[in-house]
This record gives sequence, C-alpha cells and structure tokens, in this order.
Amino acid sequence: MWQAFTVSSNIAFAKVGLSLGENKLHRYIQEMGFGNYVQNPEQAISGEQKGLIRDARKWHKVDLTRIPIGYGVAVTNLQMTMAVGAIANEGKLMEPRLIKAVVDKDGRKVKEYLPKVLRQVVSRETAVQVAEVMKNVVQEENGTGVKARVKDFTVAGKTGTARKLVNGVYAHGIYYSSFIGFLPANDPEFLVSIVVDEPRATGSGNSHLPYGGKVAAPSFSRISTQVAEELGLHRESDNNVMADRRVRP
Repeated sequence: MWQAFTVSSNIAFAKVGLSLGENKLHRYIQEMGFGNYVQNPEQAISGEQKGLIRDARKWHKVDLTRIPIGYGVAVTNLQMTMAVGAIANEGKLMEPRLIKAVVDKDGRKVKEYLPKVLRQVVSRETAVQVAEVMKNVVQEENGTGVKARVKDFTVAGKTGTARKLVNGVYAHGIYYSSFIGFLPANDPEFLVSIVVDEPRATGSGNSHLPYGGKVAAPSFSRISTQVAEELGLHRESDNNVMADRRVRP
C-alpha cells in the first residue's frame, strides 16, 4: 500500500474499493464531507456546491473500482481541502473559516470565530499512518509528487489527474490536474490545494499527459515556499527533522 500510494496506482486503489465494499466506502466518503455543504446553511459560502455522491444502493459493481480513483463522483476543491486537512489534524474534520476575527478601529476583537471540530472521521493512529504515506509521495524519488518539494521542509501530499466531464461524458485529452498537501508534515501549519483546469503539457507518449505531479505540484512548491517564509516557520534540518508532535507521550 505504501508503494501503491507513492506511485499513485489506480489498480491498487480499485482493489481497496473492492475490499471495503459499497457501504463502508460510501460511509467514509460522507464522513469526510463529500456530497454535502461544508458549513450550515446560515454560514454557507455563496455559490458553494454539494458535489455529487450517488447513494450506494444505486452503485454498479464497476463503481467500486472507479470511485476510489476519482471517477463517478463530483467534489469541490474546498471539500478536498477539508478532507486532507482532517488527515493533517489527526483525523478531525474541521469546519472551514474565512474570517478568524472581527476587530474595531482600536484593534480590539469584536467577534472571534474559534476553530470547530465537526467530527472525528478516522482514528488518530490512522491519520498519522496516512500522513506518513503522503510524505513518501513527495520525498521518495519515484513518488508522483517530487516536484512539490519545499526546501528545508518535509511535505505530505497527493497528486491527482482525472479526465474532465464534458456534456455528461469523460472527455479524451481534457483533464483536471491537482496537488494538495501540507507542511511541515510532522507538525502541520498550513495546507495548499492546487487544481488546474484543462492544463496543457508537451512531449510525446504518456510523458505528455498533464499529470498533477507535473503541472500542479510545482505551483504548490512555489506558493508553499512563500507562505513558509511569510509565516517565519522554523526550518527543518535534513539530519534533524522536528519531532513528531503526534507521537509524543
């Protein structure tokens, strides 16, 4: 599974879907926030979409092999961000916030929007294991996300490449390409999600396909480098990576 995740093997995750079965896979999809608004109606972001997750009772056998690799469902970038954020937050799905606080002209807080945990979607132990695998995607030389590396930091992330739905069918040669990740991987401070709509790539054969690792990961690297500098984050050393806060007693 580590290797399958690192190289983004569709076959391996199709088999995972078959092993989980319709009910369990559908439950985790819902628990992660897909198919629903991410905030309650009073706080919902204008124009937000629920996406499309069909009832498991309406799935065909082929869906169990397609949904785990991103087909047969429709999700938003915000939903993906929240789901990966849950892994970074030890399995806790957080309600998104656009505003941290409102202050008056003298800088005094008038209202503060505190972090809110929606639910624990996976165990802390599972989240830690997944984060470790996501580090391999970027750190291993054969990983699909090597171009997402950020100097002096360990990144955890995942690439994505999917044919785009056009007029009800998946179009040939038209893609969504993405990379989503967080850093520092062992003690996350921020997450960046990049989605490129209809990217172009050059080359021949399979090498010309606009994989997320080719067209989205480099943008993640550039943006995250600037964010880390702006936040003044403590840089990790190659030989002395920061202790993992999640495994301390």
